Amino acid sequence: QLMWLLYWVSLPALLFRKTVSVGGDVLLNGNLFIAIHLSYLFMPPLAWLLALAAGEDRRRAAVSTLVSIRSNNVYMGLPVIALALGPEGVEALSLYLAMGLFSYNLLSLAWAQVALSGGLSRRHLLDTARSVAFNPLFLACLAGVGASLLGFGELPRWLDAFLEILGDLATALALLALGASIRLGNPLETLCSAWRDTAFRLLVHPAVMAALFFLFPVEPVVAA
Repeated sequence: QLMWLLYWVSLPALLFRKTVSVGGDVLLNGNLFIAIHLSYLFMPPLAWLLALAAGEDRRRAAVSTLVSIRSNNVYMGLPVIALALGPEGVEALSLYLAMGLFSYNLLSLAWAQVALSGGLSRRHLLDTARSVAFNPLFLACLAGVGASLLGFGELPRWLDAFLEILGDLATALALLALGASIRLGNPLETLCSAWRDTAFRLLVHPAVMAALFFLFPVEPVVAA
């Protein structure tokens, strides 16, 4: 129930409100678009090759390929960024999600399918695109950007206050939902099975992104 409230109510309200304020910036952030999409295209095949070099079977290699660019950018990312960077960081996250959420979901699953089966099914790709297109987080970002581009840079005060109240629930709900879903087990055993994926996602990918932002500069808070 917490996940449902977070996914369908609180996060869409937060993302819509934030992307309304930064929506016009989507068209002005070509470097951000290029950098994140280059990472979506480059990182999964690299993770796949490393998995094969490590002797992983196809299913395990597909998981490594999937998680090379796929992480908890919302449930975990939102609270961390809100605490570390404040409102400016949340706006930067909203901009990133507005620009990359569709491709992020589509390409991560497409690369995983290639790693699993050696090819890409057109039907599977269309089904994935259709499901992502109806994702409430993606729709909230799309609506916010659209409203901003149509000139609704400032929402009516009553609506803005209402969305702010709903959005302010997101950080607490995300932390509660994550904490309730954690399965406590043997952490050493878990680390031994996932260390390569964890290191790739938390060290290699950020290093590549830092290099891409050096080549395609963006605002410091966005890069952070």
